[in-house]
Amino acid sequence: MKRLGAMWLYTLLRVLIFAVLFGLLWLVGVKGLLGALIAAVLSIPVSFVLLARPRAMFAATIEENIQTRLEKKQARAVELDPDAESGEFDTGEFESSEDEPAQDGGAYDDAHDDADGDAGSERLNPESGR
Repeated sequence: MKRLGAMWLYTLLRVLIFAVLFGLLWLVGVKGLLGALIAAVLSIPVSFVLLARPRAMFAATIEENIQTRLEKKQARAVELDPDAESGEFDTGEFESSEDEPAQDGGAYDDAHDDADGDAGSERLNPESGR
């Protein structure tokens, strides 16, 4: 719950700045939707200046959450594959070289080009009689 504290603090302060500006505009005589729109537009730069510290705390909380998730993911990867400690995962089984034929059975192959340039038409139309 402590991790959400910075988010709620920042959100509450942003709403408070909007409410104060809207109240001041209401007292001046700018009411309704126009007052709310002006208060929203003015609250952006005001909150940018006044809420620098809570925004930095919120950003730090997000960075900590991301770092924690990455560490947990890495720990699970090491648990499942002890060779994954370096952070590089073995993807060799998904890569194919040009020397090896494709294993999917439907990939284009140069050996199936015929004289008229109709590449692999026997696979597309097996009833063509070729």
